[in-house]
Amino acid sequence: MRLHPSTAFIMREAMETTTLVDGTYVEKGQTLMISSYCNARNKRTWGEDALEFKPERMIDPETGKLRVLSPYVFSGFGSGQHVCIGQKFAMMEIKMTLATLLSKFDIKTVEDPWEITYEFSLTTPVKGGLNVEVTPLIPLKPASSA
Repeated sequence: MRLHPSTAFIMREAMETTTLVDGTYVEKGQTLMISSYCNARNKRTWGEDALEFKPERMIDPETGKLRVLSPYVFSGFGSGQHVCIGQKFAMMEIKMTLATLLSKFDIKTVEDPWEITYEFSLTTPVKGGLNVEVTPLIPLKPASSA
């Protein structure tokens, strides 16, 4: 979800005039767009290997526990007071679906996953669809007829 966010960006309206940490001046009422796609690839946040899928980066090497990350790091569900109320339910559904599918099937992309490109829209659909090859881990048996 970090490298392939479901939303391309989130939009917010500035509640007051301010200057951001990088020196950008923002007027009250101005609309700001924050790119989920770019944030997920930011080397200052994720390190020089930001483009690599490394689940271990989420684990504290000293304690072996999940690292506490800013709630603003993943913006696929929004963040702060505007976070999607269904986020925890959606994450649970994703985990259950993946656990079920990956325990029964080997799923591989047909194309090189690094060559996948996206349409630009509110969500980030894959251009031309995502073609996968699905192989049962255990040979499937036909359902018995009653």
